[in-house]
Amino acid sequence: MPEKLGQNFLKDESVVQRIIEESDLKKDDVVLEVGPGKGILTEELAKRSGKVLAIEIDNSLLERLRNQLRTYKNVEIINEDILKINFQELITRYGLLITDYKVIANIPYYITSKIIRLFLENEFAPKEMILMVQKEVAERIVAEPGKMSILAVSVQYYASAKILFEVSKEAFDPTPEVDSAVIKVESRKKKVESKKDAEKFFRIVKAGFCARRKTLSNNLSNSLHISKKEAEEKLSKLGFLPTVRAQELSVDDWKKLEKTIITATRFLDNVIDISRYPLKMQKQEVYATRRIGLGVTGLADMLVMLGISYGSDASLKIVNRLMKFLMEKTWQASVELAKERGVFGGFHAQKYAQGN
Repeated sequence: MPEKLGQNFLKDESVVQRIIEESDLKKDDVVLEVGPGKGILTEELAKRSGKVLAIEIDNSLLERLRNQLRTYKNVEIINEDILKINFQELITRYGLLITDYKVIANIPYYITSKIIRLFLENEFAPKEMILMVQKEVAERIVAEPGKMSILAVSVQYYASAKILFEVSKEAFDPTPEVDSAVIKVESRKKKVESKKDAEKFFRIVKAGFCARRKTLSNNLSNSLHISKKEAEEKLSKLGFLPTVRAQELSVDDWKKLEKTIITATRFLDNVIDISRYPLKMQKQEVYATRRIGLGVTGLADMLVMLGISYGSDASLKIVNRLMKFLMEKTWQASVELAKERGVFGGFHAQKYAQGN
């Protein structure tokens, strides 16, 4: 097999049998196998399930597979690249939409994360996946807060995952450099947020992990173009210390952070839409400008706590800094809202560009 495809063929029958046991297959189950290779696992799947769809990209393996599996009428070999296949057509043609199909496979190490996300992020996700992956990758997938990664968050956002057992590198031909592990990934019964919500969520996650050694507040500040102070304030409201790092947050923590950031930038703009206006002309004026106001309470108390006299030069400097900060962040939020909802009626690009 061409080395670029990066496949190591499973040869240990005892490992195959253990995968079959963990899969708990029924006679009416539909199984999708990615990279059947020489068919050692495919044959056992065919004996215990109702239908096996074996997706193999390597043309040189097709004849061998067909000969080995020719007596199994419930096996269909599909010569396609799983990462480029028309998933909608596959789902429709084989009725996967009306069945809780399973994915069982020894997948190539170099495309492990891509394959996992392909299935989990798909509208028609499998009921569960039993996958042979590199041991280190398996450990990353099931990681807990303190050792989280983008891969761990990506999988745990859509599903629960656990390691079933480890597999020695000697169970493969050719022998790889590392050991493997078999994991079980079960899709959540309740469908998670919409694709649009997921995109927003992962935008925050990617920002948090952009520099692993830096604190979360630093990463969010740099990637989302907000001040470090604002990032720390948002984290503090969620109960996180300023020194927290991305890998220390669970998936639920990331969801709380996402919700807080979105709420903070949209709240006042939404007030405009839900308010009642006594006069039609008043409503038209408000909608044309969509002005919002951010007030400050406890300003005098803040100055007292800082030991600064109210009205002094020092107080004016700190108040100016505070109000400038609020103004700039409000502008940034308004820009994002305009991209999504369109500009307000009285917006004149040329005047705003000139500062008028």
